[in-house]
Amino acid sequence: MEIRGAEARDAAAMAEIVNREIRETTATWTTQERSAADMEAWIAERRATGHPALVAEAGGTLIGYAGCGPFRSFPGYRHTAEHSVYVSPAAQGLGAGRAR
Repeated sequence: MEIRGAEARDAAAMAEIVNREIRETTATWTTQERSAADMEAWIAERRATGHPALVAEAGGTLIGYAGCGPFRSFPGYRHTAEHSVYVSPAAQGLGAGRAR
């Protein structure tokens, strides 16, 4: 398994992973699915603000992604962050969410 910085080329696979979570679980706080363009913007926003956007690959297949960004815009939250980790169903339980 390889952990690396997310790139625009990863956006479609990332959208596929998160959209399954949006459709089939209560793990997200949205019901609106994301497009590859949405995920490209998400990656760009993380890079622009100095926050991480990472992907996990195994055998050349993207199996998960993680990122971190501002929690809330209020001044009292300026030192806090919100994080997300998503792993494809086929790779769950194999350690991708704990990998470094």
